[in-house]
Amino acid sequence: MSSEQDDEQIVQLIGSCQRSLLMYLLGLLGSQDLAEEALQNTNLVVWRKRREYRLNTKFFAWACRIAHLEACDLRRRRSRKVPVFSDVFMGELSAELEAAVQTPNRVEAFLKECLDLLDRRDRDLLDQRYADGATTQSVANALRQSTRTVYRDLERIHERLFDCISKKAKEDGVAL
Repeated sequence: MSSEQDDEQIVQLIGSCQRSLLMYLLGLLGSQDLAEEALQNTNLVVWRKRREYRLNTKFFAWACRIAHLEACDLRRRRSRKVPVFSDVFMGELSAELEAAVQTPNRVEAFLKECLDLLDRRDRDLLDQRYADGATTQSVANALRQSTRTVYRDLERIHERLFDCISKKAKEDGVAL
């Protein structure tokens, strides 16, 4: 892979985790302004150290380590504006925040995997029901079925999705 392709992939990876990194930093710093400043610093460091990142490893975890160091540095430089906690506490908080921020992303990934396991009929029913402006009644009318039948089918599909997501989360060690 060329250096240019590597750089493009890094840019995509940086872009894909901005929201999660901001939430992580907000949890560490407790201030939107400081979190945004730390995020910008993190992005700069990630870019400068991009050659150190090994492609196909956990980018978010790598970026979180950099973000943690940037938050600690910013906390030291702005000690009057940021509550001062011990480095041990910040390290523990950092690990918990990293896991918490990743959970919604993992659950979303589990949902996509579980949706792919549904048969075409069930997937079509979900697509129809969750289309803009659709109601269970409008879907029932379009399918020429009773509203009760559509509700029952949706409940069955939702239960299957919940069971599938729960199973995948348990296998992956993610708490729901």
